[in-house]
Amino acid sequence: MKTRERVMISVLGAKLDAPGQWRPTLQCVRRPDLLAVDRLIVLEQDKTSEYAVALVRDLKKLAPSVQVERVPIPLENPWDFEEVYERFYEFCRAQTWDDRCEYYVHLTTGTHVMQIVWYLLVSERFAPARLVQTRPGKRDGPPGPLDIVDLDLSRYPAIARRRHTQQLEGQSLLKMGIETRSEVFAGLIASLERAALGPPVPLLLWGETGVGKSALARRIYALRKARGALDGPLVEVNCATLRGALRESALFGHKRGAFTGAERDRKGYLLAADEGMLFLDEVGELGLEEQAVLLTAIEEGRFFPVGADTPVHSRFALVCGTNRDLRVEVQAGRFRDDLLARISTWSFCLPPLRERREDIEENLRFELERFADTYKRQVRFSRAGLKTYLAFARSEQARWPHNFRDLSQSVLRMCASASEGLIDTDDVASEITRLSELWAPATGGGLAPSYAAQQGAENAPASLHRVERVQHALVLEALRRSRSLAEAGRWLFDGDSAQGAKTNHSDRARKLCARMKIDPLAYLQS
Repeated sequence: MKTRERVMISVLGAKLDAPGQWRPTLQCVRRPDLLAVDRLIVLEQDKTSEYAVALVRDLKKLAPSVQVERVPIPLENPWDFEEVYERFYEFCRAQTWDDRCEYYVHLTTGTHVMQIVWYLLVSERFAPARLVQTRPGKRDGPPGPLDIVDLDLSRYPAIARRRHTQQLEGQSLLKMGIETRSEVFAGLIASLERAALGPPVPLLLWGETGVGKSALARRIYALRKARGALDGPLVEVNCATLRGALRESALFGHKRGAFTGAERDRKGYLLAADEGMLFLDEVGELGLEEQAVLLTAIEEGRFFPVGADTPVHSRFALVCGTNRDLRVEVQAGRFRDDLLARISTWSFCLPPLRERREDIEENLRFELERFADTYKRQVRFSRAGLKTYLAFARSEQARWPHNFRDLSQSVLRMCASASEGLIDTDDVASEITRLSELWAPATGGGLAPSYAAQQGAENAPASLHRVERVQHALVLEALRRSRSLAEAGRWLFDGDSAQGAKTNHSDRARKLCARMKIDPLAYLQS
C-alpha cells in the first residue's frame, strides 16, 4: 500500500518525446501496475518546449491524476559535460526534497552525458532518488518494461558480499597478511583502509620507533596502486638522514650551478613522486625553511628548485611518519602549525607492541616465514620453546622498546642459532637473557657484561657464527660470576617460568657449555 507521494523527474527528449515517436516520458507514468506516479517534473530545453505542451495535453487524457510541473533547463550544448552538470546541479540545489515523497529520475531520454550526470548526482545524494529506465513496447501494444535501479548498494546482497570481500582484501594487504586479535589495531586498519582509498589527502602515521610506519606506508601505496588510484612511483625519504645545505636540494631539486658542486640539474624527491606517492618518514626532522617550501608544494602543487627562476609542478599523494608528538614541536617553535594542520588531514597513531601482545604469536609466524624466504632455510619452534618464548614476550618483563624491530631481530637471532632448524628451550632461554640485558637500564659503567665478555681476551671458536659468538660470551660471563654450574645455570636461565622449580640448571648449563665448546672448570670461580 502506497503511503508517500511519488515524484518522477524526466528530461523531455528532443527526438524520442516528439509526437508520433516512442514518447518515453509519457510512457514512464503510464505503468501504475509497476510505478504509480503522482507528480511529473519535466525538464524541458528550448527545442522541446512545444513537446511539453503536447505532453501536458496528452497526460490529461491518459493519466488525469498526475500533476505536471514544467521546469526550463537552458542548455547550449546538451553534450557538454560541464554545462549539463552545472545546470542539473543547480536544479537539484533549488529543489525542495520532501522526506514524505519518493523520488525517481527517468534516464531514458536526453543525451548520454545527461544520463551520466544524473547517475553522479544521485550517487552523491544531491538528488535523493532512484533511477528509472524504460524500454519501448510492441507497436500498438502496452507500454514497455520499466526498471528501477537503487544505487544503495547495501540493498544488493551479492554486491555487498563482493564489496565486503574487497574491503577485507584491502585490510589484509595493509596488515601484510598478518591476522590481528587486537580490536584497537583492527579498527585502526579499517579506518586507514577507508582513508587510503578516499580523496588523496595527506595521511600522518605517528608512533614509537619500530611500530611499522614505513612498512604500512608501503602497503598503503600497494593498495592504492592495486585499485588504480596512483600511476606514479613510491618515493620514500627518511628526513632524519638529510643533512645540512643539501637537504633542500635533495627534497626539491636544484639547477646546475646553483651552488658549488652542482654540476648538473637534480630532480629532487618531490618531483620524482609526481603522480605517485611520497612518504616522508621522520618529517619532524625538517627545518623550518624546508617546511615552508613543502607546505606550498602540498597546497599548490608547485615549488622552486634551488637556484631556479621558474617553478616546477608535481602532484603526489603524501604520507608522513613521525615518532615525535608534532604538537609539542609546534609549541616549541620547531614545526609549523599550518604544515601540521595540512599533513594531518587523516592522523593515525600506531600502537606499540607492548599494547598488542595478543598479536605476538601471529607476528612470530610471519618472521619465521620471512626468514625462510630470505635465507632459504626452514626453522620452527619446539612446542616447549614456543610456550616459553610467548610467556616471556607477553609478560611485563618484555619491554619491547623498539617494538617490532626488537621482535624481528630476536627471531633472526634464534633462527640463526637453532640447531637442525629447531628453536628449543635452550635457544629461547639464551635469547631471553640477551633481551633482558639489552633492555637493562644504562648504569654508566661501560658496556653490558655480555658485551664486556665478548670484547675480552677469550675468543670464541671460529666455527661459531655471529649469534653463537654472542651466546658464547654470555656463557663465559655466567661462569666467571658463579662458583658452580648450577649457579651459572640459574644466572643464564633464571625466569624460565615454563620449566618451573624442577629445572636442572646444572645440566642445562653443562649442555650449553658442551655446545659452545667451553670447559666450565676453566672459568668457574675457585
